[in-house]
Amino acid sequence: NKSEFIAQWVRTVSQRALAVSIPEDLQDPDSGAGPNLGRSVRSGAQQEEPRVQALQAAKSPTALAEKETPWLGPGPGLQPSPSSSGPSVHTSALKHTPVIGKSGRLAAIPEGPDGDDFDGGGHGDAGGGDGAADKWERGSEGGDSSAEGSQAASGVTSVTDNQSSLDVVVDMRRGKLLKSLRRVLMGPLLMTPWERMRLHSYALLAFMLLTHIACYVVVTKVVSREHTGVYMVHRQARAMDRTSLLVVRILIGTFCERANNTDKVSACTPPLSTHLANMVASIKTLEEDHQGVYLGFSTSKISAPSSRVYDIWTSPRWEYDLFLDTQPPRVLSEATGVWQLGNRFLAAAREALYWMPLLRDAFKFHRTYQFMVANGLGSLFVGYATSLDELMAAAWSSLDDLRTVLIVVLVVEVVAVQLTCLSYEWLLMQRLERVRLMGVLSMLGLPGPVLRQMGNKEIKVLGDSDDELDDDDDDDSSAKDGGEHEGRTTGGGKKGEGEGVEKNQQSKAGGGRDAGAGGDTETTVAGFPLLPSPVTAGGDAEQHVSKQRDMLEGGNEADGPQAGAAAGPGLEGGKTEKWKSQEVAQVPGAWEATALVPLDAGPSHSQTSTSSAGTGTGTGTETGPGIGHAAAGCPRRVRWASTATGTQYINGKALISSKWRGIKFMFLPVLWFGTLLAIYIVSIMSLSGMQGPLATLNMASHVVYRYTRVRAVGFSFLSQDDAISRALWRDMLRTEVRLFISEYDALMYGGTAVSQANSIFTHAVPASTFASAAFADAFFRTKRCFRYNQSLCAQPGSPYYEVTHNGLDAMVRRMITEMELLISDEDQDVKYNGTRWTYMYQVGTFDLYEGLQQAAQLFVDYSISRYNQVTTLHTILLIATILLFAVYVVFVLWPHLAKLKADAARQSALLSHVPVEVDAVGHVKAIIRAARPVAARRAAVNKASTVATTTGV
Repeated sequence: NKSEFIAQWVRTVSQRALAVSIPEDLQDPDSGAGPNLGRSVRSGAQQEEPRVQALQAAKSPTALAEKETPWLGPGPGLQPSPSSSGPSVHTSALKHTPVIGKSGRLAAIPEGPDGDDFDGGGHGDAGGGDGAADKWERGSEGGDSSAEGSQAASGVTSVTDNQSSLDVVVDMRRGKLLKSLRRVLMGPLLMTPWERMRLHSYALLAFMLLTHIACYVVVTKVVSREHTGVYMVHRQARAMDRTSLLVVRILIGTFCERANNTDKVSACTPPLSTHLANMVASIKTLEEDHQGVYLGFSTSKISAPSSRVYDIWTSPRWEYDLFLDTQPPRVLSEATGVWQLGNRFLAAAREALYWMPLLRDAFKFHRTYQFMVANGLGSLFVGYATSLDELMAAAWSSLDDLRTVLIVVLVVEVVAVQLTCLSYEWLLMQRLERVRLMGVLSMLGLPGPVLRQMGNKEIKVLGDSDDELDDDDDDDSSAKDGGEHEGRTTGGGKKGEGEGVEKNQQSKAGGGRDAGAGGDTETTVAGFPLLPSPVTAGGDAEQHVSKQRDMLEGGNEADGPQAGAAAGPGLEGGKTEKWKSQEVAQVPGAWEATALVPLDAGPSHSQTSTSSAGTGTGTGTETGPGIGHAAAGCPRRVRWASTATGTQYINGKALISSKWRGIKFMFLPVLWFGTLLAIYIVSIMSLSGMQGPLATLNMASHVVYRYTRVRAVGFSFLSQDDAISRALWRDMLRTEVRLFISEYDALMYGGTAVSQANSIFTHAVPASTFASAAFADAFFRTKRCFRYNQSLCAQPGSPYYEVTHNGLDAMVRRMITEMELLISDEDQDVKYNGTRWTYMYQVGTFDLYEGLQQAAQLFVDYSISRYNQVTTLHTILLIATILLFAVYVVFVLWPHLAKLKADAARQSALLSHVPVEVDAVGHVKAIIRAARPVAARRAAVNKASTVATTTGV
């Protein structure tokens, strides 16, 4: 319960009550006495009685409680209660104690060689008895004293609802030290790089994200421009095809309406209305393509073509024939651009929709008929072909520009911006990590005896049952009895290691104290008393003390060689012994050693510091009026070094920073950077091969419109009535078939077609049969019907079933054979209902024509899909970038910054538990002075002290 807890806590705290030694000539420090009056020690019998009485009062659990109010209350002196057996203490003495005056540190009760309290060489507890009932509390820190310079503190926290004044004072003492340590470790040293990393990380992430968004816009813009180039090529070729197809419609429609043409077979099977309906669809498609190439395919804005294409469409460089219905009929030749010529052709086609059903077979003598046949297969076709070559050349060069843009964006974004930002982020992290290690270095740089004392200090857990406490007492007693022999042999034992610093209260900050002529002489190293051997005297005693010092300084293997030299203690006869400096062993690699003197040394000290860079050695001396500074609250001379690999050495101990911390912090940014680089490389590699599919698309479009042109010229050849006209059209048909064969072979097996000889675009075409599996299947392996309307496909048993269900190549080869045979036929054998043209109608009109259109669409879809893949990759990367940056900030950056502040707070708390004899603040400052770069030290000189808080990031 609470009462038992409080009673136990009072026993723990009161066990280490302060013993005040009052000299007879003590004066009130308020009257002008020096701050060290409270430290004068009487010798002999004058000192013996008050110390024994004080020790008796300390061993009484009730004495402190009874004298608590008069001790702290005002008045000329303490008025103990009648039941108290403690000594009377003068009020002026309290002003010299850490409790009241805080101007100096009183001598604590010393320890004997056996680890027990003694006074004047007595063994056992003062006041008689061995105090077995109270031995379990000797591991407590409640009785540690502190000097003003060290500001060290106990591990006790006041939770006793004011049952004792000492716990409050101890907590205040540790709180003051903790505040000072937090001011050092969580002040500008940490907060300057911490705040810089926080703000700069936000700025870097925002800048990286904005840069990536800008590059994403650039990439999508140039890729969409390639979409436009592909569509322009395809639509221009389709406009050429629809122009020839309209000519075919008016030729067949007019010819089949003759009065003597009564055999409605082959091409004349469909009625005139069917031809008119097909003409309407073709006119609509031609109009869309014609306007789209010139004005752009967007319905919201006009996109002008390239300058060369624009010149073709606007300059009056294309001559065309204009037929006049005069008597006699006349033909006028005019010149205009492709834009005007195409518009007039569309107008003539719409006019033909009116005149064909009205004039029927007489429509062939109409000026509209003559205009469409002459210009549709002549000047307009040539103008469209020239425009197609220019569009192909522009699309080809734009692919080179796209690759250049991607490379430039790769260099600018990935190499210049993102890599630089990530490098700077890593630098910020490394700088902040270096600051974080200051606290670790401070703890690692503590003297070996101090670390052993802290490691051996017993920690009592409050709230245990009485039985458990009794068991602990028995264990402690047994452990003590078992270690007495070792303590006597080594001069310290467990007690000397665990509480030697606590019991040695013989010095102020910066030096030791001479007890006076004929007085006892005590030598300490890092707070441990070095007593002469009982069997030695004179010079042998000095050798024994030197041996003990060497054991304490170099006995801990983890400490490594101890660094620095300090003034030795005052020995009998005024002799002074200087400690030898043991240097840090040579460390492979380029490193430097820095020797620094304490920052808070008093003005009475004479300090010398020497640094040697690149050799790994340093020397320095400190002379003062007392014992070693490690025991007097002054930090030892700090020797720090670092290697190129990041390993730091402090006072002979190596601190190897973990690489895993930096890897975890930079994993997501580096992963994103690698993904970004990979996507850009994939994009460049993917788009670098797009010129081949573009050239294939161009040749496939050539094959489509050339086949339609063969159909137009072929039907015009067989529809002629006189031999002269038929001979003229025969030569034209022979030329078109030859061009078709050349373009088809170039499409299938690669190379350059005959039609490219004098054209603008002369790049060779890759072999589509081997480059595209889908294309090879469509031409050679498929068994499907290519008609859009599958209900009209040839059924099994039809003479055309086998040819229409074995790929496009079989149909194309058969068409070429039929056209060559038609060219070779005599005039009287050239008929529309012959086997030559019947095949052209039954297979070529739907199966072959629609199959070639689907084959050309394969390359359009392939090219667009490759561009879309690149755009999709970058779109996914953009979304992933936004999400990854958010995840990085929330789950990496904020926890990392919060952990750094928490680590600094924890390090400050841990350092506040060092023994009172160690000046923790000065030690930490010396570590920081040694480890921080010169530029950082100068930058921190004029900065105001800022204490960080551990709430929020």
